[in-house]
Amino acid sequence: MKIFVFAFALFTGTALFAQSSTEWLYQRFSQEEADAIINSGGQKLAYYQFINANGCVVSDVAPKDISNFPNATEVSGVKMNVPVLTEQMIVSGDFDCELYQWNRSETDVQYYRVGNTSYLMMVQPNGLLRTKFTEQQ
Repeated sequence: MKIFVFAFALFTGTALFAQSSTEWLYQRFSQEEADAIINSGGQKLAYYQFINANGCVVSDVAPKDISNFPNATEVSGVKMNVPVLTEQMIVSGDFDCELYQWNRSETDVQYYRVGNTSYLMMVQPNGLLRTKFTEQQ
């Protein structure tokens, strides 16, 4: 089932469009780390912006049963000041993917249901994100 859902979502999924600014970096990293990333410009900043914008893909997979996947709205933020995720935030793409503790794998997509909706979130693996980032350069 996971393979079918993943393949289906690749064709119909939507990458979440996070903030194009760098504000989210200050929520994810210390001020010194965020400043260093921003001031470095170039590849490092572009990579972090890429993974924030492309790290989570959401797709409506109705009528598939996705109740066995963990609930994305129960995932904690990386820091205390990160807003609690809601179904509406996820479905609309109104959140920064990199601000949450997704337990991202190097090679495997991590699947999360979006509350009690028919939407499935796929957290892209680090290896795939690096490959896609390199290909776009």
